[in-house]
Amino acid sequence: MKFLKKLFSKTALVFLAIVLQVTPIILFAYYFAESFWQLQLTFQALAALLSIVVINRKENPEFKAPWLVIILLFPIFGVIIYIFFANYYSSPWERKFTRKVHQGIREALGPQKIDNSPMEAFAPIGNYISNLLPYRGCKNSQVTFFPNGQAFFDDLIKELDKAEKFIFLEYFIIAKGVIWGRIHEILKKKVQQGVEVRLVYDDIGSTFNLKNNYYKTLRKEGIKCHKFNPFRPLVSGIYNNRDHRKICVIDRRCAYTGGLNLADEYANITSPYGNWKDTGTKICGKGVKNFITMFLSIYDIASKSTSNYSEYLDGDYQFFKEDGFTLPFSDGPSPFYPENISENVISNMISGAEKTVYISTPYLIPSYNLLETIRTAALKGVDVRIIVPGIPDKKIIYLMTKSNFKNLFNAGVKIYYYTPGFNHAKSILVDNQLAFVGTVNIDFRSLVHHYEDGVILYKNSCLQDISNDFNSMLNESKQVTKENFKFSYLSRLFCSILKLFSPLL
Repeated sequence: MKFLKKLFSKTALVFLAIVLQVTPIILFAYYFAESFWQLQLTFQALAALLSIVVINRKENPEFKAPWLVIILLFPIFGVIIYIFFANYYSSPWERKFTRKVHQGIREALGPQKIDNSPMEAFAPIGNYISNLLPYRGCKNSQVTFFPNGQAFFDDLIKELDKAEKFIFLEYFIIAKGVIWGRIHEILKKKVQQGVEVRLVYDDIGSTFNLKNNYYKTLRKEGIKCHKFNPFRPLVSGIYNNRDHRKICVIDRRCAYTGGLNLADEYANITSPYGNWKDTGTKICGKGVKNFITMFLSIYDIASKSTSNYSEYLDGDYQFFKEDGFTLPFSDGPSPFYPENISENVISNMISGAEKTVYISTPYLIPSYNLLETIRTAALKGVDVRIIVPGIPDKKIIYLMTKSNFKNLFNAGVKIYYYTPGFNHAKSILVDNQLAFVGTVNIDFRSLVHHYEDGVILYKNSCLQDISNDFNSMLNESKQVTKENFKFSYLSRLFCSILKLFSPLL
């Protein structure tokens, strides 16, 4: 039964659609190339030209290498695949509309002073984000840190029940069960009370959990719902760009983010991989404004409509006596975002460390630059510790994670398995003063291909809670060392081949 379910799932149908589109073209090209030497020379010439194009693209060399191998070794196959899958860009209309949405948000926000200079270690990161995106660091917000899904969802559900004006929800995964059932009932009740409810969920992310037309069911209930980047039977690399964010905004009063999707395993109601470890944050105060802009930009792109941004952004925000800085921000693929912002933020945080760097991530497949930043910090004498899952959810990705251990060991980085189960938390703590909590995994999918979000915290009172959580995780984890680490020759060989193509996946 499970096999049949997977066989006829959306993922299987997507894969089948790609195969059906690409295979006849490749077979047709090979057949005529073998019959006509002119066609062979044409593809070889195209391969040479494409190689020059790839080499001159303004992007990380790690993304160029796999395309060059594919194109030069297999000219016919490589040229065709490149034409289909190297198209990371949406249509001209979509790009124009996205620019219109971003411009509308900037106009609604108005000119904002960058006030990051007094905050030492925070200033470079705050200035970097503020110069690229319409987000500003702010004081006088209150941040609550949740060390597990149970506490997170209990608080989220209480706040949802208090909503009076609007609720915005944006999630990579929604799965029917206890958690979604409780939230769904509140959303329906709030709609009846006149509260505006908007919801965006990722089409591919929720493919195993929701029916294809589930958004229509929610619309009938009065919930303004859209699937993000719905798959259509058209081969394109653009379908690799998923909405991996987890955001909830309630009445300009509070906003939530972190690693937690709306599914039962995140609250340990079900336990497919042992204890599910995750973290989240609740932001109250002016920092909520950044989350409103993040949500509206995605919602308008998904709905192909334009919101009245001032209606949601303008108004009173709670004021708290908080000494620290709070900076929620978002990230996403080119061309909608000018740089790999999350990767650069994380690198900046780590490179500025003086004493300690603690990292929690479910996947550890960093770019070369980020890997070297982590190693350099350890070689400088910084105590760098990384916690990865003890029980993996994806075995091949787990092998890829482990393939980076030796290089990190040699620099003095300490690595730990979270032995109780699957560690899905995406948290970083530097010198007990600077932290990141959000949706970003340390892998190419999050750092390059996905839409992501997170919050940077500097000298906030909740940093002690984050520090306590890391210490608790370390106490429950087993350290991996050169002496007890085992990685077979076949695994190393397999990962060496897979690493070449990992930037594209």
